[in-house]
Amino acid sequence: MGYEQTHAGESCTLCISNEGLILDANERLLNLVGYDRFGLIGCQFESVLTRASSLFFHLYFHAFTRLKGNIRELHLMLRASDGSEIPVLLKLEQTDRDGEPIFSCDIQVKAQGNPV
Repeated sequence: MGYEQTHAGESCTLCISNEGLILDANERLLNLVGYDRFGLIGCQFESVLTRASSLFFHLYFHAFTRLKGNIRELHLMLRASDGSEIPVLLKLEQTDRDGEPIFSCDIQVKAQGNPV
């Protein structure tokens, strides 16, 4: 609760590699963080997180994905290109692309005025 309910096609989504590189992101996420596709694709996912969220993600990403292949809920703070912080809820599911594991992420933005 406290997170925006999105309609199909309106979710912020991205795919990251096993090494944490951003492989793809949809337009809604790009608009949310203020980057264009070329400025974000190929970057480490942790580079768009606050320092605390980066550490938290780093600790849990490999542990949970190796054990379970997914992360059901991870509360993080994205850092937009203008330096603003955006509270989000990340859900991550492992899939395969050409025999390599990749992770599809659904990101829900915290609704205005609701506590995390």
